[in-house]
Amino acid sequence: MKELNLRYNPGMKNTGLSLIKNSFTNILSNESLKRTSSHENRKYSTDSNGDKNELFTCNIKKLDISSCSFNDSEITGLISKTHVYNLQFINLRFNSHMTKNGWHVINQGIKASSDHIQSLNVLDCALDDAKAEGLLNDLYLKSLNNLNIGDNPSLTGEGWKLFN
Repeated sequence: MKELNLRYNPGMKNTGLSLIKNSFTNILSNESLKRTSSHENRKYSTDSNGDKNELFTCNIKKLDISSCSFNDSEITGLISKTHVYNLQFINLRFNSHMTKNGWHVINQGIKASSDHIQSLNVLDCALDDAKAEGLLNDLYLKSLNNLNIGDNPSLTGEGWKLFN
């Protein structure tokens, strides 16, 4: 799978995400089995209980989750068990219900996936300085060709500095 488009699904919420994640996990599991030849090459995460969970890997270049109105738990549920590598384009526009913690989850997903992000769209995401910090903290954006950060009027000079 090269592209995942979940655009404009504001009613998806946790039930819809569970169904999508289960289907997505089955697809990713098959791709992961093809890609990883041994147990040692597989990636794992440790949850808050200390349990080790396998991360399913896939080569998605374009992720569009715009207009989904995700909150922190929903974005965590979508990203937490997936390791996407080679991610180049991410569209997050019109997702204004996340706090700094949700944006930090996205940051960690981007960091784990690629250092080649070419396009980042955060149009009208209600970003303020704290949310921008959650998203951009230690994020390598040197390969970025396209950045859409319009309609985020709560960003101040401090938040804008993070995009340098």
